[in-house]
Amino acid sequence: MNTLKNISLLFIAALFFASCSKDDNEETIPAMANIEITNVEDGQMFTLNEEATITATLYIPNGEFSNSKLVFKATEGEETIIVDLVGKNPNIAGEKTVYLSATVAPKAPGTYQLHAQFDYSGDDAQSIIISDELNVASGAFLPEE
Repeated sequence: MNTLKNISLLFIAALFFASCSKDDNEETIPAMANIEITNVEDGQMFTLNEEATITATLYIPNGEFSNSKLVFKATEGEETIIVDLVGKNPNIAGEKTVYLSATVAPKAPGTYQLHAQFDYSGDDAQSIIISDELNVASGAFLPEE
């Protein structure tokens, strides 16, 4: 009975140690293919006719990706703006993290839904992977007096 108690205490101590030893600075790697816009926040404003660089991080556990795009869809009307996301594709097989960017200069004021997407083929499947959608706006701003 005493031995069983000691083993259970040892097991609990090991679990406690394992949960406390995780480094909070570790970057978690997703289990499936995804893409994330990294430098734009929901509700962000863009200035008309001023270039802005938007960055995205693409991750695939294996397989290949192509046709990476940034899509702006007007919330009013049918206007859709599609821009290529470009970046260096590492020449390695298997798991990849790719950093992409696109430069945009809004020409018309309004609100848009923004997302990034790419075509993915791997694990005998093909699909389009889409990031979370962000609501952004563009407009002209008057200088402060």
